[in-house]
Amino acid sequence: MTSFELLDEMHEPVIVVKGDLSTVHFNFQAQSLFQLSNRFLKNVKSINDVADFDNHDLGEMVKESFDHNSVIRSPEVRVTSRRHPKRMMYFVIKSVPVIVDDQKFILLCFKDFTQERLLQDKYNGQVDKIRTHEMISLGELASGVAHEINNPLAIVQLWAERAERKIGGDGNYGGLTFESVFEAVERIRNIVLGLRRLAHPSKDSWSHFNVVEELQESVSYFALVNKTMETVKFKTDFPKEELLVTGDAMLFQRIVLNLLSNARDALKGSKDPLVKVAIRHEDSNVYVDVKDNGCGIPENAQDSIFDSFFTTKKVGFGTGMGLGLVKKSVEELSGEISFTSQENVGTCFTIKFPEAVLTKKPKTPAA
Repeated sequence: MTSFELLDEMHEPVIVVKGDLSTVHFNFQAQSLFQLSNRFLKNVKSINDVADFDNHDLGEMVKESFDHNSVIRSPEVRVTSRRHPKRMMYFVIKSVPVIVDDQKFILLCFKDFTQERLLQDKYNGQVDKIRTHEMISLGELASGVAHEINNPLAIVQLWAERAERKIGGDGNYGGLTFESVFEAVERIRNIVLGLRRLAHPSKDSWSHFNVVEELQESVSYFALVNKTMETVKFKTDFPKEELLVTGDAMLFQRIVLNLLSNARDALKGSKDPLVKVAIRHEDSNVYVDVKDNGCGIPENAQDSIFDSFFTTKKVGFGTGMGLGLVKKSVEELSGEISFTSQENVGTCFTIKFPEAVLTKKPKTPAA
């Protein structure tokens, strides 16, 4: 029995390679995993003949491990078998340098995460279904609320206008004015309108929209409907010029409102609660920052906050769907989302969107 044949006793797939990725040995688990026949193994000259490592530079990883004599662990890697191209697998690969008979080799140890990934995809599919169901329910609720509120609201405004004309004068009665009634009616109408707009996204509504205008509306709407925000200081930093991105403006507003909701929850118990919302324009990209000085995200939870059904909130105070849906929505708009957070200091979520490129029509030459 050779030194490498001892690897056949291991339960994990292991492939022995040289620094140039040429293969030396496949243990039984690796042969079974990749469904490799003895005939096929005789013709394998490189690990790249076995599979495509679609989102990872395995050669660079092996070279670094070989040159620096260090153990390196990859992130999750999607692997497609060359013999069975329709079969996709997911692994975390560990590169371990060893010396055998005064010669250096690299052991590639494969930890299979395929089943876990399939379960995650299944959960993501469930989230999509839940999201669709919730938006349909919210749309039906919004239509009902709008009908039930707008009709009596119109009557209130009509009789207030009649009373103002009949009574005349400054209309000030114990600190109450007709103007305050009209303002209250308008505030209620705006709340209902905002709810209806958010609940009825249209697939045909993709167009160029002004991020500055939509963000201002989102912040104003959120502050209006959240009484708890009266004790929270808002600070905004918006440019004066228009910044256009392509997508669904209502989807963008839902993203912002979800991030503001997270900021609100994180600020509970803060001494001087502050939410800062800013827009930056850099390198043909538009950046939106939503920052709070709340409780922050625990370090051991930061790798999981975008996972479906993960939440740091207490039982009954969160489904764990919010940030997962936010990330998916941002990606639907061709954007990216990232964050920085420190416990007891605060959190900043940053959304990055490519700036819309407006194609100008050529001028028609004068006759």
